[in-house]
Amino acid sequence: RILLLLLASFGSLAYGLVDESDLPVYLQGIGWKNVEAELRKDLRLSPYVRPLHYELRFNVSVAGYGGAKLSTYDGTVFISFNITESVKEIEIHSLGLTISDVNLNVIESNEKNSLNDGKFHVRGERESIAIPSKRPILPEDDVTLMIAFNGTAR
Repeated sequence: RILLLLLASFGSLAYGLVDESDLPVYLQGIGWKNVEAELRKDLRLSPYVRPLHYELRFNVSVAGYGGAKLSTYDGTVFISFNITESVKEIEIHSLGLTISDVNLNVIESNEKNSLNDGKFHVRGERESIAIPSKRPILPEDDVTLMIAFNGTAR
């Protein structure tokens, strides 16, 4: 049903009936001939990385209140994971966020050790960020991801 809806939307796009900004970011500006190939790509996140717990700290500024000119938000999220197979990175959705800090940590011998030294890669076409690990992340690892972010409300 989703594919049919997308094809119907793209058919309308081809005839100028739909604004390209209504399309997902990764499909904007690629032209109709490339859409079918893009729709065949698997854009799902890894099935081996499952979030277990989220702790979210969130601040909101609303335009017109307290001197705020725009409605903005910033925050920090801590995510713990269940890893079912060894992975080399963790990828999560990030559309509309500006990421300012990322730390992927593992608890080893009662000590928190960084697995990424703050490094991450933006994958615009997948609307995600990938956090590479310095070593494989194993199912027995106690892993926590911290992400600091901000954005503007639409």
